[in-house]
Amino acid sequence: MFKVIFSALIITIAIFIKEITIFSIEQYTSSLLKKDVKVTSFELTSLIIQAYIEKENNNVKVQIINLFPLKALVDYTGDINAFKVYQPLQAKIKTQANITYDDELYLDANVSLIKQQLSFTTKLYLDANNSIDLKIYTSHFGGHLNLHLINERLEYMAKDLHLSKLLRFAKQKPLAKGYINLNGTLDTKTLDASFILDSPKIFTPTQNIKNIKLFVSKLTYKDENLDINYTFNSEILNKNISFYGDANYHKYLIFNATNKNFSGTNTFNLKNEKFTFSLKHLDIKELLKFSSKKTLASGKLSIEGNGDFNKIDLDIKSDVHIDEQIINIKSSATYKIKTNSLNSKINITIPLNNEILEVDANLKFDKHLSIDANSSSFDSLSILKIDKENFDFSIQDIDLMKLSNALEYKNTIFGHLDFKAKGTLKNIDFKIKSHYIKNNMLLGKINDSISLNISGNYTPKLLTLKDNFTLHYKKEKIPIQMMASIHLDAPYNSKGSFLYANDKFVINSFSYENKHIKGDFFIDIQDLYKYRSLTSIKLYNAMKIKGSYTDMLRISTNSLGGVAKFTLNDKLVNIELKNISVDKVALLLDKNKLIEHGHIDATTSYNLLTKTAKSDISVNNILIKGIDIDKTLSTLNDALGLNVISISKSLISNIRNTHKSKTDIKQLQFNISLKDEIVNLDDVALKTNKFRIVALGELKDNGDINKLNISIVDKNGCAIITQGLNGNIKNPKTAKTTTTIVNIAQSIPSSILGTGRKILDFGTNTIDGVASFGVQKVLRTEKEISLTSDVISKSSSLMSFTSNVILPKDCKVIYDGVIKHPKIKEGESYEKKF
Repeated sequence: MFKVIFSALIITIAIFIKEITIFSIEQYTSSLLKKDVKVTSFELTSLIIQAYIEKENNNVKVQIINLFPLKALVDYTGDINAFKVYQPLQAKIKTQANITYDDELYLDANVSLIKQQLSFTTKLYLDANNSIDLKIYTSHFGGHLNLHLINERLEYMAKDLHLSKLLRFAKQKPLAKGYINLNGTLDTKTLDASFILDSPKIFTPTQNIKNIKLFVSKLTYKDENLDINYTFNSEILNKNISFYGDANYHKYLIFNATNKNFSGTNTFNLKNEKFTFSLKHLDIKELLKFSSKKTLASGKLSIEGNGDFNKIDLDIKSDVHIDEQIINIKSSATYKIKTNSLNSKINITIPLNNEILEVDANLKFDKHLSIDANSSSFDSLSILKIDKENFDFSIQDIDLMKLSNALEYKNTIFGHLDFKAKGTLKNIDFKIKSHYIKNNMLLGKINDSISLNISGNYTPKLLTLKDNFTLHYKKEKIPIQMMASIHLDAPYNSKGSFLYANDKFVINSFSYENKHIKGDFFIDIQDLYKYRSLTSIKLYNAMKIKGSYTDMLRISTNSLGGVAKFTLNDKLVNIELKNISVDKVALLLDKNKLIEHGHIDATTSYNLLTKTAKSDISVNNILIKGIDIDKTLSTLNDALGLNVISISKSLISNIRNTHKSKTDIKQLQFNISLKDEIVNLDDVALKTNKFRIVALGELKDNGDINKLNISIVDKNGCAIITQGLNGNIKNPKTAKTTTTIVNIAQSIPSSILGTGRKILDFGTNTIDGVASFGVQKVLRTEKEISLTSDVISKSSSLMSFTSNVILPKDCKVIYDGVIKHPKIKEGESYEKKF
């Protein structure tokens, strides 16, 4: 109601003070537009206002639809520059707009550029603080063009604009066709801008350009200076072109570019017909690759030049890499454009520690290339001649000690060497020969001399090698023959062999394509011991191995009696052993005096991604010499004093006296798993003729023991005696040993047996007498216990036949795995019950 009364009051006042109202309108709109606004008429009955902005030809007609909030229909014909405070454009326009104003201004208009015959729609929002939000849209150029002005920031986006229509709009000949996309911003106050322009393809009368993308990260114009930073990408002549740089224009053009294809910085300065240019840090391999040339060379190239389009004087510097060796090149040259001829003097230096390899050369190019070069470094005579496509290069009697010292490998190689190579860059024959090379950098334990005679051939598609060399190991000579052929184009099909006496390492095939390797090989060695100088451990006996790689690496051998298989891919490692002979494994490791008989079956897998593993290993009927575990554990005192580490040490110390004691392990199971860096003992147990021994617990993957107990169990799987281990599995320490037998003895009522407490003391003293022993949970029986006074004298034989020991039926079962209890032999059928 208040707004209605207020509006009526305004109309009443306006009727009586029309001039004041017109003055107020002029003052207010002038302050908004920052331009002089003149009202030429004001019809109160229809609320139509006629006015112009700054100039009389900038006519505006406003029909007020509603006073509060203000709603009006506006027609404007004139220069859009009248609204310069809100937008940067200049053009003659004709527009019709709907305006709403209630502390904030909303405008929705259709605009036509009269001279350019361009129509667009616009939306304007102006808040109470004069913050502006202007949106403009047009499809005049075939696609879509959107402009969004927020205060002084103009954002513009174009999609699928017709290049020919844009050229016509700019009054240019439509010599190119295609579609343009554009995204960018402009500061309307400073005229700083940035934009991205791209096009899938542009057609010109002489060339088609594909995949164009121009990114101007910075464009500024100030004091008649234009500065631009840009990145440009495109495809021309089926080659990708990519470069970035900057440009400046003030009186004349300065253009800088870094080509991404060639990793360099390019500077170009043109003034009248004279020019200077600088090409710095261009990548040699990229340049040759771009021009469809192949080379072994890489490095950086810099060129400084000046000229007048008839003759160019050049200074060239380059750091070339050939087989990881740096070569510095300096050259002064003159190039004549009309005759396409070049004359140059070249100096090549190769810094080598305290010495410098220096080469001087003269280069000429007039229809074909010719080079004469020479060097006398390292007491050798080196000559290179190139004529057209042919070259001849030789090094005679180079001193390898001086060369090695120059390469910072002092006193590592001694002797003299000859090298020859000739041919073309597409076909090179080479030879390397030396009667004596001594090297004190050890290969394994080989520390004497090498003599070699290598010949080979290189083409861009194939490298072949033939080599006869001899390795000297102490007084032993190892002559090795090598042959190899390597295709240098995908899939890089290759093969090769290393032969020594009757030993062979043959690569039948090898290929690599699309990140996939394929190949197969075999190894046939008569005696592994001959290669002891090259291996970390000594191995013995003969070995034949077959291998292949398709989707994964597969290796197998039948040299160990059964079949051993190994597979590897980018996710899994798998090992499978089937019926492997323990005797052959013992021979391989030179442990045949310690272990014999039996066979091994195993499956092991490791996931490289999740770092989890599972291993199931089964060993049957293996005989270990040097210790009789059954005898060691046959007495109660020995059992209570059992030290797992002592048994291991005893086994090692008695290797030389293996005829004295033996242990027949009927079955051994070793099932473990790895997850979350924890190794779990899933089923680790063995059985002898009399005992079943199990290991329970878990370890960290670095070998630290979280919990590990070694137990002797009865036929029900209950622990008779348990010993704990702690520390690291590589050097464990004994923890506490507990026994159910002593616990039961502790439960004997003294009223039944007067010596019961003595038995208890005996048991306790026995436990206390063994370092680190402890007491586990007491297993009590509901049955009556009947022991006689001679239990002490017979206690030493209580463990003699643990196959027959039966603990109470309600005992805690700790093992129910693959290993079953030893069978009762004839004559040992009685049972001892507690």
